[in-house]
Amino acid sequence: MKKLIIILAIISFLALPLKVEALTSQEVEPYIWQKQVVKNISPAADDLRAELSKQVNKMIAAGHLAPLRIVANEGRIIYLWFHAGDPIYALSEALKYLPANDTATKTALTNYLKSEITNYPPYVGTMVFNRAPWLNPSQGTRREYYPLNPSENLFYYTDNQTLPVVQTFYHIWSYADATGDKQLIINNWDRINSLYNTLRSRDTTDWKDKGGCIAKYGDISGCVGMARLAHLVNNASVRDDAASRATQGYNNGLNFTQFEETALVENSYFKIDGGDDGDPTANLMYSYTFMNLVPEVGRFIGQYVKSAAEASINKQVQNIPTWYVTLSPGFVGGEVNYITPLTGHPLFQAHSMILRKDANFLRQRLDVPLAKVGDLYYIQNLVSTIKAYGQTCWEDIRTGTQNCEPSTSTSSSSSSSTSTSTTTTPTTCATDLNNDRFMDLADYNILSNDYFESNPTNPRSDIDKSGLVDLEDFSLLARAFFQNCP
Repeated sequence: MKKLIIILAIISFLALPLKVEALTSQEVEPYIWQKQVVKNISPAADDLRAELSKQVNKMIAAGHLAPLRIVANEGRIIYLWFHAGDPIYALSEALKYLPANDTATKTALTNYLKSEITNYPPYVGTMVFNRAPWLNPSQGTRREYYPLNPSENLFYYTDNQTLPVVQTFYHIWSYADATGDKQLIINNWDRINSLYNTLRSRDTTDWKDKGGCIAKYGDISGCVGMARLAHLVNNASVRDDAASRATQGYNNGLNFTQFEETALVENSYFKIDGGDDGDPTANLMYSYTFMNLVPEVGRFIGQYVKSAAEASINKQVQNIPTWYVTLSPGFVGGEVNYITPLTGHPLFQAHSMILRKDANFLRQRLDVPLAKVGDLYYIQNLVSTIKAYGQTCWEDIRTGTQNCEPSTSTSSSSSSSTSTSTTTTPTTCATDLNNDRFMDLADYNILSNDYFESNPTNPRSDIDKSGLVDLEDFSLLARAFFQNCP
């Protein structure tokens, strides 16, 4: 009896939730002060860097761009990239990974960035309802492949949608880091700091992002960026305050489940980013958890809560195996007939920054742009794939000291198969599952019906002959989509 009591006591103890010890400021410090620097990029990424240069030059030639308009469901219009900081961040990151000898594009992009941040500053708007930092949807070169009726160009933002997001400070720091333009920060410091004081701790439900930097992973970057901006201008009090807020955010982020639930419950917050809270996967998937990831936060998640994050990512991938396909059909439910980029892009970045998937994995999931010019998500995914071909180092922005991870040996070309598969890539016609010599939705439907089957109804569904119809088969079909058999 005594032995039984002891056993029951042990079981009861093990059943208690484990208390996660808070991280000290010293433990969190690397995720605030160390920036990612990728060196020794393999020549195997040259074609991707050339594609990046092409996309950047198209934006430069187009001039200032209007936000992208897409129809989400039942005629509901949403806009992407209408915060002034969105293009600043994406292009600042792109500037670092253009072809090494493409000095003309680097110079042109630097000038373009300086023009955009001067004419459309993301740091204005210190009052709650100041509608300054957003980009007018009817001004600028259109990004859509199709023409719009004049009435469709107009969109009256709600008060929530016109407000600057806390990630703005990371966007501004990224600009200063990429261009070396410290003077812009100095000249506009009072406005930047005033905006920070407004956004740092807002906590009303009306904002849909209560908690400033401390309630969602994507928001932590705001205080990381502000600490670095304050360091640039030698403002110790703001630096320490922002670093403290970032530390609190990271500690809160040790509870992955809470951050995941917060992102889902407050998914209408992503309207502020031009998002779609009516995404067909909103109730089944948690892609919003990984919205607005930056390398430092991705590194933290991978270090401290990787298992929970990976389980979440895998669940999402299982729900939508074609998550990375541009405008993939939305077959998991809801009334929308395709998946918005607010599903695919966060998952791509999560695979890159948290799971640290290799270059071949990312390359095979790099799809086509959603917009004819200025697809910022495509550009960010390009940059992430290029970086996967190099050696990651973490450089302390205060001292310049670098800690480099072991080099990755990725010398394969664009035709390589993923590292997770030992089979060779089948010929194009292997993906023609209904023998009509064209890869389309009919083949996709066949594959969907046989998904996760080891004995599929259509034996050809196991495209890679691995013995199971899985994500690799969807990947192979996606690469051949809308192609004819030779």
